[in-house]
Amino acid sequence: NGILELTFLMAIDYTHSMLANQASTAITASKSIQDSDLATLAISSSVAAYVRSLTTNASRSSTQQALTIAADILAPGFLPPSKGPGRNGNGSERFAKTCQLPFHQLRTDRLAELRAELLRSGSSTSTINKVLAAVKGVLYQCWKSQLIDGETLARAKASLTVVKGTTV
Repeated sequence: NGILELTFLMAIDYTHSMLANQASTAITASKSIQDSDLATLAISSSVAAYVRSLTTNASRSSTQQALTIAADILAPGFLPPSKGPGRNGNGSERFAKTCQLPFHQLRTDRLAELRAELLRSGSSTSTINKVLAAVKGVLYQCWKSQLIDGETLARAKASLTVVKGTTV
């Protein structure tokens, strides 16, 4: 029974991995992320599942950008270098790679470092808070997918407190 279950789980993991690789290849080739690509990535990625749960294209796009910023900080060198913004850039490719990061394995000290690095970067308060909110959303998706428990989620959220800003 245990061997059969393990074999079944390994086959599911392999299938999910193959689907994610196919979706990543399609995204890289097309330079844009379609809902069907997100659906395929969402099978094995809490990042894609969270982004897919957002209701508007504008929120999906800004959240993809925010999570890519987080990935650049959390895993230096993991993403391909940016080729610039807009249609000529490679934001979709970078986001597809971001979907491969195991956000459920992030520890609270690393999340606190993310927040601190964002503060040091000189980014606007709204950008920092967007990145923090996106990471919290992914961690909530990890909890819904039973990849982390409630206590881990609460500690992670406590490490990602909102940055207060002033307006002129």
